[in-house]
Amino acid sequence: MRTQNELDVALDREYVIPVEIDQRGGLPVDKPEYDCIRNINQTGFRITARQLLHAIGCKNACLPMSEKDECLKSAYLFTKILNFDGQNLRFIDGIESDLQTVRSQEIGIGVTCLFANRFWQIPWDQLVQIPGPGKRFDYRGEANGVQAIFEAKGTKYLSKQASQIQSGLEKKEAHHNRGDNFNVELIISTSIGTGNSSPRIMLADPEFDSFEFAFGDLAKMFFRYRHYSRVMQFIGATKSARRLYLDSNKILKHNRIDFRQETTGHEFIQNLVEITIEDKIYLGRWFDKWIPENSKRYARIYDKYHDRSFAPFSIRVFQGVDIDVIKRLFSGELEDIDISTEIRKIRIGISEDLPIASLFPDGTALITELILN
Repeated sequence: MRTQNELDVALDREYVIPVEIDQRGGLPVDKPEYDCIRNINQTGFRITARQLLHAIGCKNACLPMSEKDECLKSAYLFTKILNFDGQNLRFIDGIESDLQTVRSQEIGIGVTCLFANRFWQIPWDQLVQIPGPGKRFDYRGEANGVQAIFEAKGTKYLSKQASQIQSGLEKKEAHHNRGDNFNVELIISTSIGTGNSSPRIMLADPEFDSFEFAFGDLAKMFFRYRHYSRVMQFIGATKSARRLYLDSNKILKHNRIDFRQETTGHEFIQNLVEITIEDKIYLGRWFDKWIPENSKRYARIYDKYHDRSFAPFSIRVFQGVDIDVIKRLFSGELEDIDISTEIRKIRIGISEDLPIASLFPDGTALITELILN
């Protein structure tokens, strides 16, 4: 890839990931909520690298977070370790096992959230990890009267998907033992390998009969706060992310909150940049590193990989959010943010030399730009 257009074509190539239904947990025949994926083992799951990068970057931000996590958790990392040129979405050859293991789980989370959003139209801000002790599924969501929970798994080995499904079964049994039952209770295991290996998604929803907070009166606002806490980390606004996270904990304790952003002047003027897309202003940050240079936590990985080139081109990634969304966050009007179900992409100008922006329903934007060396 030597031009921006070639990069965009690669990112928008549609991959069809084969889907299998695990025999230990076929889709329930008496639940119409599963009709939308009855033929998924024949059609597969269609996805682009651009969609996956955006989902990974946003949904895998750490909570609670620190500035030392932002580079490693940005979508930029995956432009360095995934191969976008082949027939199958896969890791680039030569990526070490320990690096692939953690990143495989993050890919699994991205795929699970995209899967849930596409087939059940669950709002993007409501696909959030469920807090609490004990064995429990990762994500929950509600749309059109359907309450759903999802267990997200990821591995580089097809052979390990069976054990991941088994782990999900144990969590599901723990839910039912607590009296938790939902319309959709799906385990989703994603395998992205290397070389000529084919990727695969494996689904399971075995029979087994409380997420007391997951769908209560305060749940929607709690999960929206948690989601936008990750969004703030996604764009590099760590102080705001931390504040939203702490306020979400107040909701968890059934306390009233009154969020007002106190760091706008310093954080957003000093650290973030503006990008205009479709006459809207997005605030965010360009990422051109994938490991924090001074982080003790990632020192070993940095020493090993910081000067290694995984691709014959340089890339930088912009991660931002609609300024109108930020204003609502500042004014404590999170409930007024309009969350759509549409995932879009648009070139930020008329020239093919300009990159394409990925726009997600929560107001976030991701731009992947080719930089000539």
